[in-house]
Amino acid sequence: MYERIKEMLVEELGIDANDITPEAKLKGNLGISSVEFVDIAMTIEEEYNIELDEDKLRKIKTVQELCDYVESLRK
Repeated sequence: MYERIKEMLVEELGIDANDITPEAKLKGNLGISSVEFVDIAMTIEEEYNIELDEDKLRKIKTVQELCDYVESLRK
């Protein structure tokens, strides 16, 4: 899961792969804007055929938290 989401961040937003770690803060360390985060969320929804909850998404701070949340919906 982590590797695929990392690929999405690199492909969709042009973030340097070396900057992406599980602990990296999406908005802080990686500089992802709210609009970019929505784009990534939509890409994840399409790829995994899931629906992400906006309230839960707002609470996600790190790459690992995003991975854990997506993984929990796939079960």
